[in-house]
Amino acid sequence: SEMCIRDSHKVVVKPVIRRVVVVPATRAAATTAAAGNTSAQTAAAAPAVYFFEFDDATIPENATLNSVARAARDSGKNVEINAYTDPSGSAVYNRTLSQRRAEAVGRYLVSHGVNPSRIKARGMGSTDAYATPELDRRAEISLR
Repeated sequence: SEMCIRDSHKVVVKPVIRRVVVVPATRAAATTAAAGNTSAQTAAAAPAVYFFEFDDATIPENATLNSVARAARDSGKNVEINAYTDPSGSAVYNRTLSQRRAEAVGRYLVSHGVNPSRIKARGMGSTDAYATPELDRRAEISLR
């Protein structure tokens, strides 16, 4: 869902923060099978994404992250978490913040039953790969 803000002569579209996007494995597999992709490629291409607030690394209780934790527990797969910041701030600060974000997601999953030895949490520093800073403030969670 998105929020539209009118600013005199332009419309600014901002994403709603703190949302998780998860593509169910069965739907993703069916969609990519038609395109000739394997389920391993599908898992790599469609991670769950959690968006953070500016300069924040906290995660409230979240039903979708609970389902990610359940899927990780039930499958016995390893969990890879790559977290990012937007480009504001120094490189050192952003690297630290992104690591805090990755570890926060990892702690959340552990508190919901995922074995900590199956989690790899990496702070990747800043990115400007997405359309807005709000989209850059993210953690990508993959089961492998």
